[in-house]
Amino acid sequence: PPVLRPTKTFNSMLSYYLNTIWSSPVVPREPFYIKPKKILPFSPLKNVRVVQYNVLAECYAGFISSIENGYDNRSILDINYRLPNLQAELLSYDPDIICLQELDHFNFFQQNLPQFVGIFEPRPNRKDGCAIFFKKEKFHVVRKDVIKLDDLAEMKLLRNSFEYIRENIGLSLILKHNFLPGFSLSVTTTHLYWDPKYSDIKTLQGHYLVHKIAEIIKDFQEEKIPIILAGDFNIMPNSALYQLISEGKVSCDHMELLGQIQENVLTNPLSLESAYSHLDEPITNYTLTFQGTLDYIWYSKNHSVLTLRRLLQYPPESILKREGALPNSLLSSDHLALVADFAICDSVDQNGEIKYN
Repeated sequence: PPVLRPTKTFNSMLSYYLNTIWSSPVVPREPFYIKPKKILPFSPLKNVRVVQYNVLAECYAGFISSIENGYDNRSILDINYRLPNLQAELLSYDPDIICLQELDHFNFFQQNLPQFVGIFEPRPNRKDGCAIFFKKEKFHVVRKDVIKLDDLAEMKLLRNSFEYIRENIGLSLILKHNFLPGFSLSVTTTHLYWDPKYSDIKTLQGHYLVHKIAEIIKDFQEEKIPIILAGDFNIMPNSALYQLISEGKVSCDHMELLGQIQENVLTNPLSLESAYSHLDEPITNYTLTFQGTLDYIWYSKNHSVLTLRRLLQYPPESILKREGALPNSLLSSDHLALVADFAICDSVDQNGEIKYN
């Protein structure tokens, strides 16, 4: 089918949007504090820009009512309109790594993101899946793992085993830097189960995921590999899984887990922090019926060679409301992209100050 190109209005609005909402420099909460004078001038070689985006699969876009969102017609929900919009948006961020969920047109992005290598993994029995794209000039892949979250069904858990089969996955890559041979990076993307009535299941999915990542990076212990974990987790910041990932453990007395899990405590072997916790976890899913935070970029906390540099801020609400809700003619998903810059540094001291050679 013919591909519609974004209009000049789209490009000018997107340009304004991008030029006005960078948060730079990032000022994280104590005890980790990056002083502005410690941030080097932008260095493409030592910068890793990560984009996290649920792009709304075509097979699910049909559930969105154009009338309810205030559209005169369904043209902006048409995949031939949305795909080039999404492509233009992604390229405008100038990313190094892109993590996508609900992707059901992988070939389009592979053909229209020529600077990138894309690796796609479909969900079992579904048209959509998860993908990681990385800039081939900067990285190459040395290992790929698919984490099948349906494997929870084989464990001795309280629910009937079939309830854990939700056709969710994680896609994990080890990337090696082409110009900094001592630098490797673990990048994992996932899309967890959506239903809020099954918070225990998505918590166990996340628990299983972080333990699998820990197993993968054991093979690279000598390299001290930092971790990026990005995806649509379908959880809010007050959830059991958010606590598990950010604090390293969660009691099974948590209201989302009570009576559903046999253990007393779930633990996380990875030390991770949510990048957007420094901007109070802004809304990432904006529809008429729901506005909340579902998407996250987690990264290795206080790591010796990778530190958070800056973030793309929440867009003006006027853009989100301009046509009722998302998607609209400017932003072609019901989710918002998260964009984080990470600096590759030589070390971070105990006071959180970055040191470069």
